[in-house]
Amino acid sequence: MQFIYETSPIDHFPGLVTVDQYVKNLVKDGEYENDIPFDSEITKFLQDVLLCAFRIAKSENSNWEGDTKDIHVFSIPDAFGDGFLIGLVFKQQNNGITFICSPVPFHDKKGSVAEINQLYPG
Repeated sequence: MQFIYETSPIDHFPGLVTVDQYVKNLVKDGEYENDIPFDSEITKFLQDVLLCAFRIAKSENSNWEGDTKDIHVFSIPDAFGDGFLIGLVFKQQNNGITFICSPVPFHDKKGSVAEINQLYPG
């Protein structure tokens, strides 16, 4: 996830699952019984979650206060592959500001970045 944005509150995330549920689904569908290999899909995904949160917290332009309840997962088709790219949505509890960690940049119809605050890359 290379692009991080913050925007006004988004109250509902229909169709999205939490990170907890996403990992449970990966474990259920995978071949992991007792241990998860370091280079597994789950480990790489969790590293992306932590890196995204770290970049939000370290951004000078961020309104991050660190109070989120759930992190939601979204996916979009990979234009250059045969799978999906994973993104994350965080919502702060106290003021509702929503943070989006996306594998692709957001653009409006004119080709410029949409009306949201891009935090990373800055």
